[in-house]
Amino acid sequence: MAVNKNTIFALSTVAGRSAVAVIRLSGPEVLATLSVLTGLSVSEFKPRQMFYRLLRDQLGGMIDRTLVVYFPGSESFTGEDCGEIHCHGSLAVIKAILEDLSTRKGLRPAEPGEFSRHAFDNNKMDLAQIEGLGDLINAQTRRQLDFSLKQIGGAAAEKVSKWREELIKSAAFVEAYIDFPDEDLPDDLWKQSQDQLKILRSEFETQRDNGRKAVKLESGLKVVLAGPPNAGKSSLLNLLAREDRAIVSDIAGTTRDSISVSLELSGLPVTLTDTAGLRASGDEIENLGVQRSLDEISKADLVLFLFDLSDMVTSQSAYDDYGFFREDQVWKVFNKSDLSTDTINLEFLVSVKQGLGTDHLLSRLEEWVTQNFALDGTDQIVAKERHIQIMNDSMEVIDQAMRTETPELFAENLRQLSQLLGRLIGQVDVEDLLDRIFGDFCIGK
Repeated sequence: MAVNKNTIFALSTVAGRSAVAVIRLSGPEVLATLSVLTGLSVSEFKPRQMFYRLLRDQLGGMIDRTLVVYFPGSESFTGEDCGEIHCHGSLAVIKAILEDLSTRKGLRPAEPGEFSRHAFDNNKMDLAQIEGLGDLINAQTRRQLDFSLKQIGGAAAEKVSKWREELIKSAAFVEAYIDFPDEDLPDDLWKQSQDQLKILRSEFETQRDNGRKAVKLESGLKVVLAGPPNAGKSSLLNLLAREDRAIVSDIAGTTRDSISVSLELSGLPVTLTDTAGLRASGDEIENLGVQRSLDEISKADLVLFLFDLSDMVTSQSAYDDYGFFREDQVWKVFNKSDLSTDTINLEFLVSVKQGLGTDHLLSRLEEWVTQNFALDGTDQIVAKERHIQIMNDSMEVIDQAMRTETPELFAENLRQLSQLLGRLIGQVDVEDLLDRIFGDFCIGK
């Protein structure tokens, strides 16, 4: 994405009819543009002060009565002069304003994420903050919101700065060995530098491991309901989703395709998927449904395998025939306890039809979410796949440094490590990443 000296503009609120819409401008022509649109002189605009004005197009025609505000570059999101036009959310009004702006010299529509790109290029935000902003825009749960706000607050830059301070200490010891080889230096300097790197490596490993949880925080967890036909999977889906999303019938094989609903458990987004019953069949369509079930199971973070207590032979056969699960991936849920005369001491003993045992199942699901995917501590900054890769690369460089016996190679490893850490927040060349990162933003941000 090429950033130039043009003034960019875009609709920053959701496209479509609404009570109020906001059109944002950024660049050198902001004040002049607001002046001619509103009839106010440039000198009349006070920073961050709203003006209620009638907007007119270049032919003098009325467009709308609006609120207009100006932000000087030193106090704006992008680091350059910005303006906002708060107009009525009529499609006709929005179209008229955008069309008028597009005809004015020096103005052009913004590309996706270009406002944020300007903020990055003008050192208003680092790369990790920009990524946190993208997560904030897409946040659906409170945990996602809290984590993204921490990222926007500059936690990554603060952490990287601390790590680099440790590297500087190590580098100072190494430089002493290189620059003063004939001096009588303390014997433990070399060991001190290695010990500091060991501490850093331990932090990187923790960040990497928690980073995998943070990635799940963004993408959400996948829970799949599996089992033989008529075990109650669709009924359980409807119960947990609190709405009738799946067709429930006594006819075996009713569910032929996967059905997914979105839930929020312990502040995390969870996708709950109902699948076709697992059994061999002469029906080609049903067999396709079974194959899709197996595909969904292979991608699941957790499988709830439903056993039908009224037909345990069929249920056990389905589990044995298709039970390619990891032990930590599957929970056995025994349904139709109201039809069973046996007193079975099982954790997940339920009657979906009667609503028995389902509260316990839901409570355990929430515990599982918290235990397995909640982030420990408040200093987690690794939250993307690219961050995880940087941590892996950094640990590899540290391992190389620990194996070297020459201070020159050790110093080179420290320089490599510093560059890798800089990539977390965009302090070194990351041009290959920028278009992709900013391209994921919506227009107007």
